Amino acid sequence: MYKQWGNGDMESEQWRHGIITAIFKKVVQIYIYNLWTENLDQGGKVDIVYIHFAKAFNKVPRRRLIGKLEPNGVVGRVGAWIQAFLSGRVQKVTVNGHSSSWTNVTSGIPQGSVLGPLLLFFYINDMPNYVSSEMSLFADDTKLYRDVSTYRDYAQLQDDLEQLPFDKVPRRRLIGKLEPNGVVGRVGAWIQAFLFGRVQKVTGNGHSSSWTNVTSGIPQGSVLGPLLLFFDINDMPNYVSSEMSLFADDTKFYRDVSTYRDYAQLQDDLEQLREWSLT
Repeated sequence: MYKQWGNGDMESEQWRHGIITAIFKKVVQIYIYNLWTENLDQGGKVDIVYIHFAKAFNKVPRRRLIGKLEPNGVVGRVGAWIQAFLSGRVQKVTVNGHSSSWTNVTSGIPQGSVLGPLLLFFYINDMPNYVSSEMSLFADDTKLYRDVSTYRDYAQLQDDLEQLPFDKVPRRRLIGKLEPNGVVGRVGAWIQAFLFGRVQKVTGNGHSSSWTNVTSGIPQGSVLGPLLLFFDINDMPNYVSSEMSLFADDTKFYRDVSTYRDYAQLQDDLEQLREWSLT
């Protein structure tokens, strides 16, 4: 698999660097910096957004990663073997001779493994499909950049940043929660139509960006907005054993703690909520 994915084409429209070696990282940096300085030498401008995925190896949702194996050609026995490698993992925390109970690991890629970097590469490799600007990927560090000469270029870069799947209510997940909350039939179909097919543009100083599709989020200012957000977050308590208080986008979860295991369980609950947010 490394042989298949290790042949980078620097002239491709979206060169995806993945994770190879420290030497290759230097090659990536030189290549990207050369592109930027060429533009500057010609009197142009480049806007760059540096993106870092905090604790990337720990937060990758397993189901989403497994769903990306087949599109990357990982099928058959190899695909089944990798799914087995990712599933059924457990962990516990030991401090000063005291241990928490074993708990399921439902997200993340095993660090220190040979497969780990390749699996992270599979997970992030489709990010350039979400944007029209150029993108350089290397492990958990990503650069999104664009030559800018007009206001529309600035607006398009902002649009591209919004297209990346960061901290938004996924439409498909929300729609999947309508039926369990009793929203079916014509009302359910009407809400789906309300959510889909929406477009937006950015206007500033009399200049406007092009229209772009809105693929996530809940329309703010609408009567339905608060109710739809409630549908999205209403199942959060099912993921934790601690107590939880929900109010719009403010959430508190808490636990009476008297032993080390209580502290560990609170941390486990936090990890479960992170997994919930990524599904």
